[in-house]
Amino acid sequence: MGTVSSPHSPLPTPYSLLFVWLLLAVLTVAAQRLPELTREEKWRGDLQYLFVELPKRHKNLFFKISPQQFDREIAGIIESVPKLSDSEIKLALRRLTAMIGDPHTRISFNVVKTYPVTLYQFSDGVFVTATTDEYKSALGAKLVKIGETDIERAKEDVRPLITFENEGRFKQQFPYYLTDPENLHLLKILPSADEGDFTFDGRNGNQFVVKLRPVSTMERIKFITPFDSPPGKTPLYLRNPEQYYWYEYLPDSKTLYLHYRRCANMPSQPFNRFAAAVLNFMDQNPVEKVVIDLRLNGGGNSIIFEPLIKALSKRRDINQTGRLFALIGRGTFSSACLNAQKLKRETKAILVGEPTGQRPNFYGEVETMTLPYSKLRVHYSTRYFKTADGDLPALAPDIQVDTPSSDYASGRDPVLERALSYK
Repeated sequence: MGTVSSPHSPLPTPYSLLFVWLLLAVLTVAAQRLPELTREEKWRGDLQYLFVELPKRHKNLFFKISPQQFDREIAGIIESVPKLSDSEIKLALRRLTAMIGDPHTRISFNVVKTYPVTLYQFSDGVFVTATTDEYKSALGAKLVKIGETDIERAKEDVRPLITFENEGRFKQQFPYYLTDPENLHLLKILPSADEGDFTFDGRNGNQFVVKLRPVSTMERIKFITPFDSPPGKTPLYLRNPEQYYWYEYLPDSKTLYLHYRRCANMPSQPFNRFAAAVLNFMDQNPVEKVVIDLRLNGGGNSIIFEPLIKALSKRRDINQTGRLFALIGRGTFSSACLNAQKLKRETKAILVGEPTGQRPNFYGEVETMTLPYSKLRVHYSTRYFKTADGDLPALAPDIQVDTPSSDYASGRDPVLERALSYK
């Protein structure tokens, strides 16, 4: 059958089609004649966009940095654009966002390469906790120098780049900056971004140098740890890293250990179902202690965990002094810190570990905008959380426990041990 056209929707005539074609041709030529923005113009456009939009969008951008200081910093970067490389401009932006003083407000950077070592600040220094087989001589060794720069000096060199509001957060963040080849080169800690000399103190007291070469972050890097041999030596809190939450029963102490790594629902098991399984297990087994581990939880949605807190607060067998514990530390951040505070307020939980990487009162509830030309993603806070009187630098544990490198290397967890041995 043929197509019948409506008298109200006439088919285009050859003349109207010709007009559309001519109009498209004119617009195409006009677009081609628009001058292409230079690299400098694009960066200046991004910086001007950041200058206008970030103060408007943030809940209170100037709680630490003044408007005048923010203006001067942006103007200085704009003026320096012709003399700076793209990497140097990004470094300047890192300094700027760090000055704001809100660890939720930052600019995301895609780190392309990294030195294949994982560093951690223990009570007795900065040590290598994981590396690749090529550099296994550095595993468990104490880092004392990068290039010709002493490790304490190197930490201070990267401090102005890190968004943090207490020393716990700084300790948690600085290792990432000391394994970034581009950062170390731009800060003149290393003469090249292609390789670097890292000096270590070995367990036998001998000092040695390892020349590290960066690897792509896009590749699957196979790390080795002190716990690879013998198997099963890995402490509880480092097991099951792919799971947001899980639990294990410790029969010797009749303890239910619950690891809460991320404030989000796991697709395979929403948290409400997980919590129901936890409570059911407690009903069916002799549980005398519950230990909730929040040490590696960087946040998310604090509401997800709250029904379990409410349920635990009503259990007279567990909600007693010495029977309910929360483990906290420098990695306890954002919503996880809110959960720890709620446990402290609404139950008789004892906090064990080290101070959190988040102040009890903080800016959060993050939104994101994208700079128009560089496409860098800018995260910023839209809400202020007031959860405690005064302005405490961190949520402090009731029982502070520091971890030396020797405990880590042997697979011991002194924080959990302290909770289990509490009388």
